[in-house]
Amino acid sequence: MSAFLDETGTLITVSSSNPLPVVLAAGASIVVDGINGQLNNIRATNTAVSAQFARQQIYNAGSTDIIVLALNVWGGTAGTHVYSMYGVETHNASAAVANAKTSFKLGASVSDSIEVYHYASASAIQTTGILGGGTSASIATPGTGITFGSGYIIIPAGKTLEIAIGTANVAFTINATVDVLTT
Repeated sequence: MSAFLDETGTLITVSSSNPLPVVLAAGASIVVDGINGQLNNIRATNTAVSAQFARQQIYNAGSTDIIVLALNVWGGTAGTHVYSMYGVETHNASAAVANAKTSFKLGASVSDSIEVYHYASASAIQTTGILGGGTSASIATPGTGITFGSGYIIIPAGKTLEIAIGTANVAFTINATVDVLTT
């Protein structure tokens, strides 16, 4: 048995029948979120399109924020490629990735809160106002991380994170670890 004084000065005894009171804020523990099914991995590949720059989007269709804990990329063709990731106002709803895992457990229920899209554009990739990026010569898993430092990226409900490759006509794959926060 142990004891402590709470914030009011009251003596609280702690034992196996009266455990230490702990309140865990949403998103505070990756281990707990993993056990609860909120921590998942997204892996999707966008094919090469002639004279086009491939892009992939992670859209938060849910009602709570999503934290991108890690984001790795790799190209489908040998070479050093530039990647950027940034927020966009709208997602390309016509190009859903069919094999991307999108069901995430929130508490006791499953929610389709993440949607993954890919498309290609003749426009060069964005290089200003980016959330992360860099160059990589990796063409195999696990790829190279493109988040800045050790910071996480939050995708608010209804918002989209876009990841793009700066070399036209090259396929690329994203591997993102995400945590769907509870309300």
